[in-house]
Amino acid sequence: MNRAVYMLDTNICSFIMRERPQSVLVRLEQAVGKRQRIVVFAITYSELRFGAISPKASPKVATIVDACV
Repeated sequence: MNRAVYMLDTNICSFIMRERPQSVLVRLEQAVGKRQRIVVFAITYSELRFGAISPKASPKVATIVDACV
């Protein structure tokens, strides 16, 4: 059985974390429920971590990044 793989880039991850669009969150939850893979590049993860330690970042950003990856 071929499972779908969703690769999220930095812009999409940032948008999801910032806006928390219900339709996207539901779709991602459905994908997880179907045991589909949701992945990010190592570069995307690094960019998100770098953004989380920025002096302008909210303290909850690091928590959100850790929860997403």
